[in-house]
Amino acid sequence: MKKLKVLIITNYGYHFSDLQNFPSPQSLSCLTTIRLQHVSVSSICTPILELTNLRKLSLIMCRIGNGFNEFMPNKLTSTLSEIDIDSCDDLLTFPSMFCNLIGLRKLSITNCHELSSLTEGFRNLTNLEVLRLASCLNLIELPESMGSMQKLRDLDLTDCLSLKKLPEDIGYLSGLRMIHMRGCTKLHEIPLSINDLNSLEVVCDLEIKVLWTEFTKVKVQVVEEDTLATLLKIIERDMHV
Repeated sequence: MKKLKVLIITNYGYHFSDLQNFPSPQSLSCLTTIRLQHVSVSSICTPILELTNLRKLSLIMCRIGNGFNEFMPNKLTSTLSEIDIDSCDDLLTFPSMFCNLIGLRKLSITNCHELSSLTEGFRNLTNLEVLRLASCLNLIELPESMGSMQKLRDLDLTDCLSLKKLPEDIGYLSGLRMIHMRGCTKLHEIPLSINDLNSLEVVCDLEIKVLWTEFTKVKVQVVEEDTLATLLKIIERDMHV
């Protein structure tokens, strides 16, 4: 067990599987990657974040609960650089414990339809380079304090149908090179601080392109809108309200 580097647990049953007797961090000292699918992780959150060599954590269709908010590990891993959370329907906000993962470089939260906000502690992730929030249908806004994330270069907001605005200080993200925002149907204004970004490219649909007209330094790439797919996502969003 001590030589194990990759741990993949997939539950093919209808109900979430509760993991019992999860090995101690000491017995998984070489583990670098964990991928959990359709399991309840609330009881094992603390030992996971105490793994000294963990690089990537993937939670797919999992029940997260409050495990990542309730307890702080004795020694939080400093090696975790990538988190992938997909289709976790009970995720309401970004887990506060994750805000202390200062080595995090890539964060992907997709298809989490109940996610409505990101905590202000999110600004602590100053080494984050890639942030994907695609198809988080009820995400209303991003933290206003994101300006401290100077290394962020790729922001994916595709099909965030409820997103109403971007942070006013988004122009402080000097490393930002790409924003994907096709399907952000409720966005009606772009912060003027965007003018401070000299190498920004935006991928959007025709409806959003209009908002970028006055920002002449921004390269805008228009992609064809999939009307049916957008309609289905709107229906799905309204079902979760």
